[in-house]
Amino acid sequence: GAVATPWGALPAGGFAEGDGVEILFRPEQVKLGAAARDDLPRAVVERCSPLGGERLLQLRLCADSTRLRVRLPYEDCPATGAEVGVKIALSQMMIFPCRCGHAARA
Repeated sequence: GAVATPWGALPAGGFAEGDGVEILFRPEQVKLGAAARDDLPRAVVERCSPLGGERLLQLRLCADSTRLRVRLPYEDCPATGAEVGVKIALSQMMIFPCRCGHAARA
């Protein structure tokens, strides 16, 4: 089977249809681009916090309100409220059983 993500279908071997899953990735593996690009899911920057020489951003996907954490170099941080394109390779995503106890949503 596969799990549908805003970045495409992620192979989900070992999970049955309807199983609840969590898709995880490292915050530094996410790249931001222009919100106008049609090939990137869009998100709004909700928070930008200093983290040494970097910044930790909280984003909310426009399509489904999923929240993401992203780590960027300090100078590359967009303003709070800005709309950005979000890029992450499917190969960087990992699937785990959902810890919430819920089945997958249709």
